[in-house]
Amino acid sequence: MKNELKIGKHGIKLTEKDKVDAILAQVNGRASKFVANRLDVERAAKMAEARLEAARLPQALRVGCRVEFISGGPGAKVYEYAAAGTMFQIVRAREGWRLVDASRTSVYPRQREKLTITVSAKVAEEIKERSVEDIRVAA
Repeated sequence: MKNELKIGKHGIKLTEKDKVDAILAQVNGRASKFVANRLDVERAAKMAEARLEAARLPQALRVGCRVEFISGGPGAKVYEYAAAGTMFQIVRAREGWRLVDASRTSVYPRQREKLTITVSAKVAEEIKERSVEDIRVAA
């Protein structure tokens, strides 16, 4: 293979736009319709940050949170088979989000894009505690 790009051990900062673009171009190949681009990566980071903010999670505990994003499939039924899509993972570091993995995947007709956040057990417990701290049980 020609100069294949690799994502390093610590990932690629989302502010390094050229590197993110290059990795996604390499993963997507010639596919252009149902694949993710840098704007999707940035949008996924914003959506994840908003969800963590809504969970009232402090900035310090967001470090290490992992997001997996799978692009959506064709909207029309005329597609009978899977199409090329993109799956990527970003991880929250102290200074912001980093792209740590990207690969090609299959997406299917009417499949919506999917964003999944993975947190540690400690962070999950903190989210649970914060979600009920303003609730009182009536006697």
